Amino acid sequence: MPPLRTRTPPPTTTRKKDGQGALIGGFVAGGALLGGLLLYLRRKKAYTPPGPGPGPGPGPGVATLEITAPAAAATVALGTRVEFSAVAFSSTGANISSSIAWNIVSPALLAGPWAVGAQTFVDIDLAGELVLRATVLDPATGQTLAVNSPVTTVMAGPAVTMGLPPEGSHVAQSTTVIFTAAATDRLGANISHLIQWFVVDPLDLPGLWDTGDSTQIAPGFTGLLTMQAMVTDPLSGLSSSGFRSVTVVAAPILVPGNLLIDGFVQSFLTKTQGSFIDFEWPVTNNGAADAAALIAIYEAGTPLLTGPAFPVGAGKTVSLQLHAVVELATGVHTLVARMIEGLLPSDPAVSEFPFTVEVKSFTVLAAVGLPLINGIDGPAFISGVRGKVYPVSWRCENSGGGSGLARLRVVSSPYYIGGDPVGALVPVPGFTTATLLLGVPTLWTAGSTSYSIVLTMEDDKGNILGSWQYLLLT
Repeated sequence: MPPLRTRTPPPTTTRKKDGQGALIGGFVAGGALLGGLLLYLRRKKAYTPPGPGPGPGPGPGVATLEITAPAAAATVALGTRVEFSAVAFSSTGANISSSIAWNIVSPALLAGPWAVGAQTFVDIDLAGELVLRATVLDPATGQTLAVNSPVTTVMAGPAVTMGLPPEGSHVAQSTTVIFTAAATDRLGANISHLIQWFVVDPLDLPGLWDTGDSTQIAPGFTGLLTMQAMVTDPLSGLSSSGFRSVTVVAAPILVPGNLLIDGFVQSFLTKTQGSFIDFEWPVTNNGAADAAALIAIYEAGTPLLTGPAFPVGAGKTVSLQLHAVVELATGVHTLVARMIEGLLPSDPAVSEFPFTVEVKSFTVLAAVGLPLINGIDGPAFISGVRGKVYPVSWRCENSGGGSGLARLRVVSSPYYIGGDPVGALVPVPGFTTATLLLGVPTLWTAGSTSYSIVLTMEDDKGNILGSWQYLLLT
């Protein structure tokens, strides 16, 4: 039955219907073993409500025991929770309902003690007859009173299968939550359109909430939210229910700052294949709940890179980081950086920033072999004549796909008048080898007969690709 509710719904909670929602789990036909008397019972904790007090009772001298629920024989559907209650007075007029002992009478296979108290419940999972006996001892006279409950007949009623959301899910406050369910009658026909939805928890949302195979609710509170999907079989008149609970948590409020790409706020940059690219994105959580966030890079809706998730505590500011290697094909790429609230790229995006990257082929320059100095391959020393220029050559290899530049330089200052000799930058196309040339004059300062010379190969950024040291003798 629908829960009885008395309070008014909070104004921040909204109700709405979203058509016929997706049914998760399929239709499960309600079925029962009607041919047997076997009945499976799930024991529930007995609950003894406050008794009615010592009076008025039947008066001194007469002990009484009366079943109050169920009031008469009834037929219920499988899965129904049946209430059993009784009231008892001793011969002195005292209320002894809390001492009532309940025993299962039928089915005989499960006969035996069940619970103690004025009230108990039985959940029925299979078809059959259910009878409980209430027994109580009058402490004044030692008399034992016993009475059987009316027969409750359990039949196969409609089957209700709960769909979305998964049981025990956590949802953010004020976020729309979709609940779905499916129902079939005892013949297996679909009666999902007859489902009635009720809010069980919290108790301040009374009455019928919605109808149909799905419903929506945007809880404006925090805590447990339990929805009941109840359906009545038009053939038998029996009703069955399914329940689904989620936990509503306070929603974090993430406020992003400016995204820095390689240390700058920029929407266009040029990178070479194999180079690094760094993203840094500060975010502040202005909400009351902790959160997690990460940076994800997308191209045409597909995630390319996903950074680690960073915890963002309530009231805290955190800098999200993503350090990656450029592995895109050469050309121009339009990308989107998204700040994700959660642990996966599929979680909701807080903010996004589009940018463009032009990717060029990478270059890998290196010196090959030994330098040829004055016709000698890698000499330890050479003899020179003042005023003469001797030739130097060295091969440079590019094992990358992009074009590079390289040159030779002699590091021997202060020996050379006018500074060190430096060769011209020579293009080295991708996957090729180029020979770098340099003429080294023997115009050194006077006063010595030997000079230590260092020949280096460098790229256009001054990175040393190779070096060779030798002596120049006069």
